[in-house]
Amino acid sequence: MRLPARLRNNLGLKLLSLALALLLWSFVHGAKVIEREQRIPIHYVNLPDSLMLLERPPAEMRVLVSGPAQEMILHVNVMGTVAAKIDLSAATPSLDRVVPSLTDIDPPASDRLALERILSPSVIALRLARRVERELPVALSWNATPTEGYCLADSPRVEPPKVLCVGPEPIVAGLQAVLTQPLALPARRGPATQEVSLARAAPQVECVPERVRVSWVAERRRLRTLSQVPLTVVPPARAGWNVELEVSHAVLTLGGPESRLSALAGADIGLFLDASRLTPGHHIEVPVIPQLPPWIELVSLEPRAVSLTVRGSGGSSRSAAASSRRRSGTDLP
Repeated sequence: MRLPARLRNNLGLKLLSLALALLLWSFVHGAKVIEREQRIPIHYVNLPDSLMLLERPPAEMRVLVSGPAQEMILHVNVMGTVAAKIDLSAATPSLDRVVPSLTDIDPPASDRLALERILSPSVIALRLARRVERELPVALSWNATPTEGYCLADSPRVEPPKVLCVGPEPIVAGLQAVLTQPLALPARRGPATQEVSLARAAPQVECVPERVRVSWVAERRRLRTLSQVPLTVVPPARAGWNVELEVSHAVLTLGGPESRLSALAGADIGLFLDASRLTPGHHIEVPVIPQLPPWIELVSLEPRAVSLTVRGSGGSSRSAAASSRRRSGTDLP
């Protein structure tokens, strides 16, 4: 489509005039002084090596900047030359707040821009603590679903058994041990060695070394059922009181390493009923308390609780027993 003749006349001059008009408009608009809120980063500098931050302080600051529109866009929005620096060189653990000022902010690259004021934060809260070192033992973490049919034969060996942990004093002081990443027991018998990484002990805490070597011996896991295991009564505290059991023996199934389970003797197992705090009368569902050697696991116990009767001696005991029956609503056999 051809332009009308009147537009084609002096076309170059008309285009030049349009360009000059746009340039003049841009100059006038860009020279206009405006105020604008800007978000600038906060850098915390010169923190002594003996201190640590317990919590991350604010990472941004809102400030009001004034200047020509063109300068504002060039130096603040694009180049990002404005930033705040909070000097912590004189910080101590008791320092809990800092009041920022305009002097903490790097001046804009252009002298035509001016920082008017800080909008937020008006106060920066800090939580500082001393950096401490402490040796902590390594605690093994095993896979929640170990390989079926195998188990540990003895205590694994960890090298090194302790690691050096560095972090904020309140956090490090509350740690008891450092866990490893979960280990999986291989589906075979015999010795094994594996390197494993440490789990993170706590936020801001670093441990050295980061990996340990674990050695162990695996055996087949067996089950063994023992019947007619006698129940042992811890007697009442008062002399002269005695206990009568409705059931005197229990059946229990044990699991564990093949060698330990086969060597297990009756004297190695204890099933106890604690009557030391019971009063005269009939008591039901008194729990059976098993005591087993290390590396032996209780798979099942029948019964897990039994009924028993505490009998006193003399008239006062019978009166106490009758009172106990009235309170419990039960009768002595």
